[in-house]
Amino acid sequence: MLAYRGPEPSPTTFAPGRGTQPGYAAASGSVIVCADRVHETRFSTAGMTGRGLHSGVCVPIGSEAVWGVLTAHSRRSREYADRDLTFLRSVTAVLSAAIRRIEAEAALVHQSLHDPLTGLPNRALARRRLDEALDAAPRGGTRLALLLVDLDDFKVVNDSLGHAGGDDALIVLARHLRSAVRPGDTVARLGGDEFVVVCEHVAGAAEALAIAARITGSLADLNRAESLDWPISASIGVALSDAECTREELVRRADSAMYRAKAAGAGGYALYDGTF
Repeated sequence: MLAYRGPEPSPTTFAPGRGTQPGYAAASGSVIVCADRVHETRFSTAGMTGRGLHSGVCVPIGSEAVWGVLTAHSRRSREYADRDLTFLRSVTAVLSAAIRRIEAEAALVHQSLHDPLTGLPNRALARRRLDEALDAAPRGGTRLALLLVDLDDFKVVNDSLGHAGGDDALIVLARHLRSAVRPGDTVARLGGDEFVVVCEHVAGAAEALAIAARITGSLADLNRAESLDWPISASIGVALSDAECTREELVRRADSAMYRAKAAGAGGYALYDGTF
């Protein structure tokens, strides 16, 4: 937490260790009192000297893990009374409780928007990202591509390898989807063996199909390089947005293209062109 007035300053960072008093407090996890830097031998006081500080107290923030250090320094040598230390400990206790609450709330939000098996965004977050991308596409003068990815023969994999084997196949597919798409693309799991890739700022069909080709090529390379219990392949339907396209319509188009890809054989992709 950095408080300032006027131009934003560049905060000074420190690492746990003996290089600074806060770093020593973070490394030891204990309250560190320095009454006079001249006689200090536990850690380097170069930073204090450079700032004209002669004494100080550092109190770690956090219990199981140290998130930071609360520091109070003086420009003169001084002894710190018990009431000083009690006050600073009380402040850090409040900060620790607030950070724990914020982390718990953030964890709950993350769990509500991500798939527990693959760690990918779930259906709810995919819809949000898709709506945001559809709103932004006309303003940016580009198009949005939606890739609907369906694992081939997933029922056969589950029946042959069991649910654990099916889960492993989904995890592998999720990993390769993330590695094959562009850095800004969103890969999400809708449920079961269905995944989507939201690709913003696509110039046209050629770029969208190139992304689909990278995905199928990545899985083909995986099957050649590793001895898998069952070959992993996926069929991909590709749809491009237009000025009037809604989220539901774009998903319908991608779904239609995906079934066309499956009909042509496992491990392929197809582009929706309005003829089926």
